Amino acid sequence: MADKLAHASPNLSYVLEGLAQNRHVVASQVWRRLQRLGLDTAQTRTPIQEPRVILEQAPLLVPRTPNLLVGCENVTVDLRGVPLSNSTEEYALRIISCRNVRILHCEISGPMRAGILVSDCHNLELIGPRVERAGKSALTIAGRSIDILVADGTFHQNKGGGIVVCDGSQNVRIARCRITDGAGKSNWTSGIVLTDRWVNNMELDCWDMLAEDQYWAKEQPILDRTAIVSGCIISDCTIAGNMASGVYMDGALQCAVINNEIENNSKEGICLDYGASLNVCLFNRLFANGARYGKTDEDLARDHVLRFGRMEDGTAAAKVPAISLDNAAGNVIQHNTIASNFGSGVKMVRASFMNSISFNTILNNNLGTNQLHHFFGVEVGAAPLDGSVTPNEFQELDSSPSSSNVIHANIVKGGHYAGLFFAQGTEQNNIFDNIILEPSVWTMESVDVPSANVSLNNIGFLPSKGIGLSRLVPNIVGLGEMAL
Repeated sequence: MADKLAHASPNLSYVLEGLAQNRHVVASQVWRRLQRLGLDTAQTRTPIQEPRVILEQAPLLVPRTPNLLVGCENVTVDLRGVPLSNSTEEYALRIISCRNVRILHCEISGPMRAGILVSDCHNLELIGPRVERAGKSALTIAGRSIDILVADGTFHQNKGGGIVVCDGSQNVRIARCRITDGAGKSNWTSGIVLTDRWVNNMELDCWDMLAEDQYWAKEQPILDRTAIVSGCIISDCTIAGNMASGVYMDGALQCAVINNEIENNSKEGICLDYGASLNVCLFNRLFANGARYGKTDEDLARDHVLRFGRMEDGTAAAKVPAISLDNAAGNVIQHNTIASNFGSGVKMVRASFMNSISFNTILNNNLGTNQLHHFFGVEVGAAPLDGSVTPNEFQELDSSPSSSNVIHANIVKGGHYAGLFFAQGTEQNNIFDNIILEPSVWTMESVDVPSANVSLNNIGFLPSKGIGLSRLVPNIVGLGEMAL
């Protein structure tokens, strides 16, 4: 895995120099935040590395207070047979200020408020945890915890999502876990959440970052966030059947999502949002995500899509993609299999810059097509902000067109309305060496005619609209001839 990460980790010098040359970028919160964090062009490469979690043989500790571990050092804690459910506290188990600790056989089943809190811990292993039917999140990692390993865990039917990493925690490795059938519908109750939102006291309230409606997070502009979650790795997990997204990256920086099965989540399989930058998504398999099933009218109204109505099966007409990027920069989406999803394969919603979408197999991601909407293999967007957002200097998101992205060497096949789509105002995106087969209408489609994007050496057998297979060559003829 280390070789894969070293190869795919974004080159900061290349990304930031590219961002600085784009007129849409220089005023964006994403760009200004990277500068504020000190990620300047003097840094040539910052590879994502696996957390340092190496524990030698440690003495066995059986806790006297089963629901609280505080200040433990250099021990193995065996919780086999320890009753942790039915706690009257916010969490069934709190692990606070521990160093060099391995925790085994932690099993918690509802009823309870929240499952496990790990806070202010360094070099901690949580092996084989099982948390079911928590009223809030199953596992929360907060308090600037560093070098945490969660392995071989099961998180099932939890109302507040599976695993939340927040509050400046870094180098968290989540490996070989099953996060399934989560009942939470907010983005912040997804299967796995990496968020840099400011929190007050996660020990007292597991949902401290949420607003009063417990659906949207408390407003905080991208530029103001400094509790950075970084260096985290999600690998070899099954993330399926969750009522929100599979993986939600809210401002995460330099994290990796590798070799996971991500399927049948009601919202996106992976969502990179609110300034998520310099992350990599590699070798994942994403199937049947984005149908927006299981949503009440109130849920759809909160997401500002109720006005689009429902399909015959009762799901929302407004679908979402397998992978979405919104106000995201310098991320690498490579070598993934993205198939049979409902609302496009990969979508850059708006203000997405210098992302690389390369070497993916993208198959038939238009399952949610309806009278109002149709979907694409890869979508480069410029969506307006949701109706509830009043544009102002302090808003959480920017709404400029996505630009300066690279879409390279993908195989895009199946009944997409168009293999690749470019919204109005998108520019300086580089599209080359893609193979686009069997779309239902267009090989590539651009709203702007001619497109301000550059294409070269793409292959397709149906006409394109507004952009040719090789945009550098005027008066394109032959396969994939441009239709004006």
